[in-house]
Amino acid sequence: MVAFAKLKPGDKVVIYAETQLEWMLAALASFSQSLTVVTVYATLGEEGLAHGLTQTKAKLIVADAKLLPKVANAVASASKEMASCKHVLYISDPVQEHDEKAASALKKTLTDLKNIGWNAQELKDAMDAGRAQPRQPTPPAPEDV
Repeated sequence: MVAFAKLKPGDKVVIYAETQLEWMLAALASFSQSLTVVTVYATLGEEGLAHGLTQTKAKLIVADAKLLPKVANAVASASKEMASCKHVLYISDPVQEHDEKAASALKKTLTDLKNIGWNAQELKDAMDAGRAQPRQPTPPAPEDV
């Protein structure tokens, strides 16, 4: 996550996903690098996501693959206010991967994000990169509280 989005301690990471193992892994990875986790409920729509992103000036979004169309629409409609955020890690859905229509929609959304200057990567790939080049934890400093 840190290398993918060039994050530094104190940067904010929005998690826009259903509560699941990958949600917790993203949160724990963020905590280990002194990143601030911002949760945006998966039930919120594009407007709620855009508000969360603009208010927090997040640098990275971790989102369910099925929510990527909402991410793409939210960031396209408020791109000026979200200049600090250009990276999204998505949590793949095994069911969606085997559904030809859903897989095609995901591919289109990833292309749409790329066309507006965003970098998208599957969370699993970021985790593999982290295993290959592990980072030492970056604990918060006393003045971070």
